[in-house]
Amino acid sequence: MINFPSNIFWKSTFGVDYSNLEIREFNKAWGTLNRINDPNSLNVSSATNVNWTFNSTFNHSIKIGDNSNLTSLLGFEAIKKAGYSLSASDSQFTNTDPNFLYIGKGGVGKSSASQGEDGSSLLSYFANVNYNYNQQYYLSGIIRRDASSHFIGKNQWGTFYSVSAGWNMDTEEFIKNIDNISKLKVRTGFGSIGNQEVPAYSILDKYSSGYYYTFGGAAYNGYAQTSLGNSELKWETSNQFNIGVDLEMFKGSFGATVDYFYKITKDMLVMAPLPPSVGNASPPYINSKGNVMNTGFDLELFYREKYKDGGFNISLNGGFI
Repeated sequence: MINFPSNIFWKSTFGVDYSNLEIREFNKAWGTLNRINDPNSLNVSSATNVNWTFNSTFNHSIKIGDNSNLTSLLGFEAIKKAGYSLSASDSQFTNTDPNFLYIGKGGVGKSSASQGEDGSSLLSYFANVNYNYNQQYYLSGIIRRDASSHFIGKNQWGTFYSVSAGWNMDTEEFIKNIDNISKLKVRTGFGSIGNQEVPAYSILDKYSSGYYYTFGGAAYNGYAQTSLGNSELKWETSNQFNIGVDLEMFKGSFGATVDYFYKITKDMLVMAPLPPSVGNASPPYINSKGNVMNTGFDLELFYREKYKDGGFNISLNGGFI
């Protein structure tokens, strides 16, 4: 973290998750009749996953007069996921000494190998502003732009935002006069969030090997389409409004939180329903034309006591949708 003049500081973080798995398995020839493993076989596989995240933000805070505070944040984040895999097999080893058990040392024409690679990335730019007046009134706003490799062209980018406000009513004189109320806060907000969770490469048609075709009376190994893609995929978006109350009484021994929410989700990412006549290929993901509405209440009640040598906390929560 680097501090600059005028209460500005810059912070960057970088993290890496790395994993590597290697498997080597030799299956000996054994058994008789219906319990036979023959011929012997060797399977070798490896898988490597590398995920990294880079985050960089500029933060600024300022006090306006005696009672107002303003903080702001500007930053970006990049996330990259990559996976690599390799597998090979061989069989009919005449010499089963471990020093001779390697791919390519089995029977003639019995070895096979496959290799794969996949990945995804997410790039985000975001800004946040928070304002509070005398720890009584709060305002907050967030806006962000996200780009996902799960989509292409103009559909790669999505814009999402939120605004919220809060009022600490227990700081008001007309609430201070009520002895049993120790905390009373009213809050509300409205915003949108995006969802890009579909399997990697859902925008592309997929073909797989291991399918046989007959030409001239002979069977040949080939490829077949196993999944349908959709290049028109775009972000799923949820817009939500909520309002809630936080209440604590009797010096914080008893409390309740009540929330009401109203949520509309559009362009939902779902797998398309297709008739069997389309074939054996998996159906593509699409953005549903319909909207989904969720509305309801969340309620939490608690009771707690603190003693010199301990205490307890009892809570009950539920919801209605």
